[in-house]
Amino acid sequence: MDPDGRSIAWAGLVGRWSEWAAASRVWPEHGDAGRARASVPWLIQLQAVTHALGELSSVPPGERPWCRDHARATIDAAVERLVGVWGDEAPNEIADIVDDARAAIDQSRHAGCREAVWSGPGRFIVPEIELDAPRGTLACMQPGTPVLPDSPVAWWIDREDLVVPGLAVRDAAHGPSQVYRQLDDSGRVVQDLIATMDELSPGMPLLIPIDEDGRRIGGWLTQAPAWRAMHEQALGDLQQPAVRWHQ
Repeated sequence: MDPDGRSIAWAGLVGRWSEWAAASRVWPEHGDAGRARASVPWLIQLQAVTHALGELSSVPPGERPWCRDHARATIDAAVERLVGVWGDEAPNEIADIVDDARAAIDQSRHAGCREAVWSGPGRFIVPEIELDAPRGTLACMQPGTPVLPDSPVAWWIDREDLVVPGLAVRDAAHGPSQVYRQLDDSGRVVQDLIATMDELSPGMPLLIPIDEDGRRIGGWLTQAPAWRAMHEQALGDLQQPAVRWHQ
């Protein structure tokens, strides 16, 4: 999308959260009250950006990286202005608003995460998937992987949906996930465990990082037939659905 179009999309999110704060500009002009009054435009910017980032999933996938960059630049500029007004004496309430805005940037990295899931019954074999030019962030199971029911086979952010016949595409309610194939001491699969990316679990991770922020960072590990044979042997007759961490 052209820069003007991206600006309009972002302004549509920010503008709705700016209007309610405009009336606070009638505060006194002197002393601490004056400094607070001088801070208002930048606090409005920070709060507007914080709330807009919470709705980033409503922006088309290809436009979200630009919106994040613009939000980050807006936050940095507002903080610089606030430091100019207060120095090291800013009230805790202002520091909290700044912290909230910066936290919103971090949380927005997973906005609009989508996943392709095998619903079952039985197993699904991941087909050959042609990796096109890097876009957004993508993780996907290796072709040839036998998939147990309820497992995410791929997830992505900031790109159009990955369409794989047989899989259901949906919003990723838990954000990006990893599927760990857990084995016993004899090398047989006990279960597949689905965990969020910040929950490390024992087992073989099945989702391979492919793209990150528009850069190619990975690819398939081996040929699909050999990969499938290895997993089929370890799975035996197991077909029970994958379980979610802390479920």
